[in-house]
Amino acid sequence: MRPPTNEEALRPLHELTGNPQDPVALYRGPIRIQGKDKALVREGSIFWDWSPTPGAHYYLDEANDDFPLLDLQLSCDDPPNAVPVDSPLDIPTEISVQQAEPDGIITDYEAEPPSNNLKEVHFLLPNFHDVIGEWVSFGTSYRRGRLHLTGKRWSFIIDPLEDLKNRKASAKRSSSYAFTHVGKIIRSDNSLFTVDEANDAAILLRHFLSFCTGRWVSPTIPVGLDESGHKVWASWKSFRSDPWKGCHQFADPSWASIFIEAYAAYEDVWLRQERHRPLFMATNYYLGANKPNPLETALSVSQSGLELLSWMDLVEEGKLLSEKDYNNSNKWPAHKKITKFLTRQKIPTQIPSHISNFSGTKPKGKKNGPELITYMRNRVIHPKKGDPKFTTDQWYSAWRLSQEYLLLGILSYIGYLGAYRSFTDDNKCLGHVAKVPWKR
Repeated sequence: MRPPTNEEALRPLHELTGNPQDPVALYRGPIRIQGKDKALVREGSIFWDWSPTPGAHYYLDEANDDFPLLDLQLSCDDPPNAVPVDSPLDIPTEISVQQAEPDGIITDYEAEPPSNNLKEVHFLLPNFHDVIGEWVSFGTSYRRGRLHLTGKRWSFIIDPLEDLKNRKASAKRSSSYAFTHVGKIIRSDNSLFTVDEANDAAILLRHFLSFCTGRWVSPTIPVGLDESGHKVWASWKSFRSDPWKGCHQFADPSWASIFIEAYAAYEDVWLRQERHRPLFMATNYYLGANKPNPLETALSVSQSGLELLSWMDLVEEGKLLSEKDYNNSNKWPAHKKITKFLTRQKIPTQIPSHISNFSGTKPKGKKNGPELITYMRNRVIHPKKGDPKFTTDQWYSAWRLSQEYLLLGILSYIGYLGAYRSFTDDNKCLGHVAKVPWKR
C-alpha cells in the first residue's frame, strides 16, 4: 500500500520526555547570577517549566549553605537574574530536575547570533488544537496534522508532536500546560531574515493563533538556524500562554482551510502600518473578553473592542463622521455607532430569537443587539438607583451576542471571506460552521 506522504513531520530540537508535564532541558553548565553590584558563577541546569510560573528556571547544583549566594540574593530587592556562561545552543539531553523548587527564573534572555542572518526558526507550541491538515509521516505511522500558513511575507509550518493525544489529555485533565506541536518560521520567498524580524514574526503568529483558538497560545523557546543548518540563536523569553480551558474558537480544527484563509487575510492587514495597531488592539480586546468571568467585565471589554472598530470604520477610514460628531454621545450614542458599523459590514444586528430571554425586564424594549449590550454594559459602568437586576443567563446571552459582533467585526476588518464558528449558534459540534454574513 502506498503511504499517503513522504513528508516527515518536524521534530523538536529540544528533548521531550514521555511525561508532558516534565520540564524541558535548555542548558547544562556554569550560570552567572547577577546581583545589584556583584555577580557569582555557579554550576547548574536551566529548564523550561510551567510551574511555578511559565519560563526558564535555573537550578544550582549546590545552593544549600552557599553563604555568598545567600548574601547576593538578600542584597536584591527582586530575585536576581541569571544567564548561561557557555553557549545556550548546545541543548542537553538526558538530564532531569533533581530538586522540587528552582533557585530562580531567567527573564528576557536571548543568545546573540554570530551573524544576523537566519534561514529558519524552530519553536514549540503549547496547548494548541489537533487540526486536520496535510499528511505527515512519523516513520511508520501517518497523520493528517500539518498546518501550513502562508502570507506575502511569512510562512509557518506547524506539526503535531507524535504523542499529541497524550499531551492534550494531560493539559486538559490538569487545566495546565503541555507542548503539543512543533513549528518552523521561514520567509515566504525563502530569503534570510534578522533576529528582530524573527521576533516580529513570532508576535504575529502568537496573535493570529490566539485569535483562532480563543485563548493565548505563544511560540516558545525558539531556536534559529543559519543557511548551513547550524543553531545560531535561541530565546528563552516568556510570552503569555493560557492554561488549557474550554472556550469558543472561531476556527474549527476540522477545517484547516479556515486557518489558512484567515492567516493570509490577517497578515495582510497586520503588516499595514495604518491598520496594524487597530488589529493588534481588537485582537487583545477579543481575547480579553473571551474569559467570561465575571460576565459583566467581559461584556464591557467586548464593547470596547466594538467601539474601536466603529471608530476606525466611521471616522479614521470611512470618513463618515467627524471626530466631533463621533464623540457627541447625544447625537451618536454608543449603540448607534456600533449599529452603523455593523450594518455597513452586513453583520445582522437583530437579537437572535433563541437568546432573547429578557422578558419582564427593561431590555425587552431594546430594538437591536447593540442597543441591548450597551444598555447592560452601562448598568455596570454607570449604575443608577432602581436599575433592573439581570440573571446570569441574561448576562451570558448579552456577552455571547457582543462577542459574535466583535468576532465578525474583526473578520470583516481583515477582509476574511471563509467559514467560521458562531458564538450564538448552540451547535458546537466539530465541523459545524457557517459562512460569514457578508458572503452569504
